[in-house]
Amino acid sequence: IEKEYRQPPLLYTFRNFYNKHLVGKVNDYKLMIAMYTPEEPVLADERDITMWQYTSKGRILGINGYVDKSRFMGNHGLRDIRFQHIHRIDDNYDKYIISGNREKRSVSLVFKVYKDTNIAGILDILRDEKIEANFFIDGTYLENNISKIKNMKNHELGILSYDNSYDKSLFETSISYLENIYEKDVKYCYSENNMEVLNLCSKLKLHTIMPSLIIKNNLYREVKSNLDNSLIISIDVNNYNIKELKVTIDYIKGKGYKILLLSDLLSE
Repeated sequence: IEKEYRQPPLLYTFRNFYNKHLVGKVNDYKLMIAMYTPEEPVLADERDITMWQYTSKGRILGINGYVDKSRFMGNHGLRDIRFQHIHRIDDNYDKYIISGNREKRSVSLVFKVYKDTNIAGILDILRDEKIEANFFIDGTYLENNISKIKNMKNHELGILSYDNSYDKSLFETSISYLENIYEKDVKYCYSENNMEVLNLCSKLKLHTIMPSLIIKNNLYREVKSNLDNSLIISIDVNNYNIKELKVTIDYIKGKGYKILLLSDLLSE
């Protein structure tokens, strides 16, 4: 598991089993301890416990039958068990990139551009706010909007698809075409858990971004509720989100976050 995901797992075990077999053998791992008693578990070596599964007979509305219930111990929380993106992406083309360095107070904004997407309003707001963002562009949009692409060189650009499909030949042609116009190398693909994209881009030695926050509507509310270190935020291009983009950018900056290009976010 550690070789594949490049981080240690959370170990789940029962208190008695840990005390009998694991004391001193798993000190580098966070622990989730199962013990179904009213008293909080204490281990023989008094190790710190991240999570406690305190019952196997819990109830949750909408689920028939018993469920396990657990809680965090002490000052531990979701941040302690959240999957951490590997900081060195280098040759890891076969894995999704979901965020940057979680210790850095930065985020990156991503916009998908389809054949008929109008991004003029977004570009105006980004210019006024002095913000650089990331645009993943369908090949058909690219073919019909060369002059617009030439004026986006301060942003980071990638290929989204070609007419919503992932034909390898058309995808490669679109990348080559974009690089000629953009005068920079394309580094990233975009996916929302689509293995076809990941496999295609891995073969082309491009990193595949799978945003940690995907926002369809209610941009300001969603960012306010979920803002966190090193998020990659995908924002659907629609009139509602465009109206809320400026105030959302102001909110992000007001909370002390930098808004970076993907290349900068992932190099921190």
